[in-house]
Amino acid sequence: QTLERLKGPVDEQIEAAVALLKKEPSDEIHGVLSLLSERWGVGFNPLKRAFINWQEVDEMRASGLVAFGSHTHCHHILTLLSDKKVAEELATSKERLCSMGAADPGFMPFCYPNGNWNAAVVQRVEACGFAAAVTTERGWNSGASDVYRLNRVPVHQDMTCSDRMFGCRLVGLM
Repeated sequence: QTLERLKGPVDEQIEAAVALLKKEPSDEIHGVLSLLSERWGVGFNPLKRAFINWQEVDEMRASGLVAFGSHTHCHHILTLLSDKKVAEELATSKERLCSMGAADPGFMPFCYPNGNWNAAVVQRVEACGFAAAVTTERGWNSGASDVYRLNRVPVHQDMTCSDRMFGCRLVGLM
Protein backbone atom coordinates (compact mmCIF):
# COMPACT_ATOMS: atom_id res chain seq x y z
CA GLN A 1 0.00 0.00 0.00
CA THR A 2 2.78 2.42 0.89
CA LEU A 3 4.58 1.47 -2.32
CA GLU A 4 1.50 2.41 -4.34
CA ARG A 5 1.92 6.00 -3.15
CA LEU A 6 5.47 6.36 -4.48
CA LYS A 7 5.78 9.21 -6.93
CA GLY A 8 8.45 10.57 -9.23
CA PRO A 9 10.65 9.00 -11.88
CA VAL A 10 10.76 5.20 -11.96
CA ASP A 11 14.40 5.02 -10.82
CA GLU A 12 13.54 7.11 -7.71
CA GLN A 13 10.47 4.98 -7.03
CA ILE A 14 12.62 1.85 -7.25
CA GLU A 15 15.19 3.26 -4.79
CA ALA A 16 12.42 4.22 -2.35
CA ALA A 17 10.80 0.79 -2.72
CA VAL A 18 14.11 -0.96 -2.02
CA ALA A 19 14.58 1.07 1.17
CA LEU A 20 11.07 0.13 2.36
CA LEU A 21 11.38 -3.55 1.45
CA LYS A 22 14.71 -4.13 3.19
CA LYS A 23 12.79 -4.46 6.45
CA GLU A 24 10.47 -7.21 5.15
CA PRO A 25 10.78 -11.03 5.02
CA SER A 26 12.07 -12.60 1.78
CA ASP A 27 8.66 -14.00 0.73
CA GLU A 28 7.09 -10.55 1.01
CA ILE A 29 9.95 -8.96 -0.93
CA HIS A 30 9.65 -11.41 -3.84
CA GLY A 31 5.87 -10.96 -4.02
CA VAL A 32 6.12 -7.18 -4.06
CA LEU A 33 8.95 -7.23 -6.61
CA SER A 34 6.82 -9.35 -8.95
CA LEU A 35 3.93 -6.92 -8.68
CA LEU A 36 6.14 -3.85 -9.11
CA SER A 37 7.95 -5.33 -12.09
CA GLU A 38 4.59 -5.61 -13.86
CA ARG A 39 3.55 -2.08 -12.82
CA TRP A 40 6.80 -0.45 -13.90
CA GLY A 41 7.56 -2.69 -16.86
CA VAL A 42 10.85 -3.82 -15.32
CA GLY A 43 11.96 -7.42 -15.74
CA PHE A 44 12.10 -9.49 -12.55
CA ASN A 45 13.02 -13.14 -12.58
CA PRO A 46 13.97 -14.50 -9.14
CA LEU A 47 15.26 -17.68 -10.81
CA LYS A 48 17.70 -15.82 -13.06
CA ARG A 49 21.34 -16.05 -12.05
CA ALA A 50 22.27 -13.03 -9.97
CA PHE A 51 25.41 -14.27 -8.23
CA ILE A 52 28.86 -15.48 -9.13
CA ASN A 53 29.53 -19.22 -9.34
CA TRP A 54 32.16 -21.27 -7.48
CA GLN A 55 34.53 -21.29 -10.46
CA GLU A 56 34.45 -17.49 -10.50
CA VAL A 57 35.03 -17.45 -6.74
CA ASP A 58 38.09 -19.69 -7.21
CA GLU A 59 39.46 -17.46 -9.97
CA MET A 60 39.02 -14.28 -7.93
CA ARG A 61 40.51 -15.81 -4.78
CA ALA A 62 43.44 -17.23 -6.75
CA SER A 63 44.19 -13.76 -8.13
CA GLY A 64 45.20 -12.62 -4.67
CA LEU A 65 43.14 -9.46 -5.17
CA VAL A 66 39.91 -10.72 -3.62
CA ALA A 67 39.14 -12.33 -0.27
CA PHE A 68 35.74 -13.70 0.71
CA GLY A 69 33.72 -13.61 3.90
CA SER A 70 30.19 -14.63 4.81
CA HIS A 71 26.92 -12.90 4.05
CA THR A 72 24.74 -15.83 5.27
CA HIS A 73 23.63 -18.90 3.37
CA CYS A 74 20.34 -17.63 1.89
CA HIS A 75 20.57 -13.85 2.45
CA HIS A 76 17.67 -13.82 4.89
CA ILE A 77 17.31 -10.70 6.99
CA LEU A 78 18.64 -12.03 10.27
CA THR A 79 16.65 -9.71 12.53
CA LEU A 80 13.46 -11.35 11.24
CA LEU A 81 14.55 -14.93 12.02
CA SER A 82 14.45 -17.05 15.16
CA ASP A 83 17.68 -17.46 17.09
CA LYS A 84 17.91 -21.06 15.87
CA LYS A 85 17.48 -20.06 12.22
CA VAL A 86 20.09 -17.29 12.55
CA ALA A 87 22.56 -19.86 13.93
CA GLU A 88 21.78 -22.21 11.02
CA GLU A 89 22.25 -19.46 8.40
CA LEU A 90 25.61 -18.47 9.88
CA ALA A 91 26.95 -22.00 10.38
CA THR A 92 25.82 -23.24 6.95
CA SER A 93 27.42 -20.28 5.21
CA LYS A 94 30.68 -20.61 7.11
CA GLU A 95 30.88 -24.37 6.55
CA ARG A 96 30.14 -24.04 2.84
CA LEU A 97 32.73 -21.30 2.28
CA CYS A 98 35.36 -23.35 4.10
CA SER A 99 34.52 -26.62 2.35
CA MET A 100 34.76 -24.89 -1.04
CA GLY A 101 38.10 -23.32 -0.10
CA ALA A 102 36.60 -19.90 -0.73
CA ALA A 103 37.43 -18.31 2.62
CA ASP A 104 40.13 -18.49 5.25
CA PRO A 105 38.69 -20.38 8.25
CA GLY A 106 41.29 -18.67 10.47
CA PHE A 107 39.94 -15.20 9.67
CA MET A 108 36.48 -15.01 8.18
CA PRO A 109 34.62 -11.70 8.33
CA PHE A 110 30.85 -11.35 8.12
CA CYS A 111 28.53 -8.79 6.51
CA TYR A 112 24.96 -8.37 7.81
CA PRO A 113 22.43 -8.86 4.96
CA ASN A 114 20.84 -5.50 4.16
CA GLY A 115 22.79 -4.10 7.08
CA ASN A 116 20.11 -5.34 9.49
CA TRP A 117 21.46 -6.37 12.89
CA ASN A 118 20.60 -6.24 16.56
CA ALA A 119 22.33 -7.33 19.78
CA ALA A 120 21.09 -10.93 19.49
CA VAL A 121 22.34 -11.26 15.91
CA VAL A 122 25.71 -9.74 16.84
CA GLN A 123 26.01 -12.25 19.68
CA ARG A 124 25.27 -15.14 17.29
CA VAL A 125 27.84 -13.89 14.75
CA GLU A 126 30.50 -13.75 17.45
CA ALA A 127 29.49 -17.16 18.87
CA CYS A 128 29.77 -18.69 15.39
CA GLY A 129 33.43 -17.68 15.33
CA PHE A 130 33.46 -14.91 12.75
CA ALA A 131 36.48 -12.64 13.17
CA ALA A 132 34.60 -9.38 12.55
CA ALA A 133 31.35 -8.06 11.08
CA VAL A 134 30.50 -5.01 9.01
CA THR A 135 27.27 -3.04 9.10
CA THR A 136 26.04 -0.61 6.49
CA GLU A 137 26.48 2.27 8.92
CA ARG A 138 28.52 4.92 7.17
CA GLY A 139 31.76 6.04 8.74
CA TRP A 140 35.27 5.23 9.81
CA ASN A 141 36.41 2.89 12.59
CA SER A 142 39.05 3.25 15.28
CA GLY A 143 40.91 0.87 17.55
CA ALA A 144 38.05 1.27 20.02
CA SER A 145 35.39 0.18 17.47
CA ASP A 146 33.43 -2.99 18.20
CA VAL A 147 34.72 -5.52 15.64
CA TYR A 148 31.18 -6.93 15.24
CA ARG A 149 29.64 -3.53 14.48
CA LEU A 150 32.14 -2.03 12.04
CA ASN A 151 31.17 0.98 9.96
CA ARG A 152 31.86 1.29 6.23
CA VAL A 153 32.77 3.82 3.65
CA PRO A 154 30.44 2.85 0.80
CA VAL A 155 32.09 2.70 -2.59
CA HIS A 156 29.78 2.13 -5.54
CA GLN A 157 30.20 2.40 -9.29
CA ASP A 158 28.62 5.85 -9.44
CA MET A 159 31.18 7.12 -6.92
CA THR A 160 34.21 5.53 -8.52
CA CYS A 161 33.77 6.47 -12.16
CA SER A 162 36.81 8.76 -11.86
CA ASP A 163 39.87 8.98 -9.65
CA ARG A 164 38.70 12.37 -8.36
CA MET A 165 35.27 11.10 -7.35
CA PHE A 166 36.83 8.08 -5.66
CA GLY A 167 39.25 10.36 -3.78
CA CYS A 168 36.37 12.58 -2.65
CA ARG A 169 34.51 9.52 -1.33
CA LEU A 170 37.53 8.31 0.59
CA VAL A 171 38.11 11.65 2.32
CA GLY A 172 34.41 12.03 3.13
CA LEU A 173 33.40 14.75 0.70
CA MET A 174 30.73 12.54 -0.89
